[in-house]
Amino acid sequence: MLSFPIIVNFSTNCLLVDSGMPLWDIPVNRGSYIYPCLSSRSLITIDLRIFPNPTRGSVIVQGLLFEDLGQSAHILVYNKLGQLTFSTPIQLIDLQQGLSIELHSFPSGVYTVVVVGELIRGTGKIIKINN
Repeated sequence: MLSFPIIVNFSTNCLLVDSGMPLWDIPVNRGSYIYPCLSSRSLITIDLRIFPNPTRGSVIVQGLLFEDLGQSAHILVYNKLGQLTFSTPIQLIDLQQGLSIELHSFPSGVYTVVVVGELIRGTGKIIKINN
């Protein structure tokens, strides 16, 4: 029998003992749980490969990921003024394999690529040149 009350933290889906020690993650049925929490789930920064860079047209964005590949995220592209010029939902498994972004219609300049998901974030730069 436990000597501390059990608390369900709904923001992290983690079952905790009052002392703050993680017990299990994600309740599935009344009274049964899947697996122990690994740790407090914190934001993971990923490295992005962007090529060819500079580009006249399209680029491939590839994330170096090894876990949580089932998550969804978004790729966002901002111009030098901070205006959002491109956005698309993605699956991290696809990012690991490499995703193409079409930039033919974009004016020349420097663009910031941001990949953001529930627990991941990555940034990079694209240099777009005209023909």
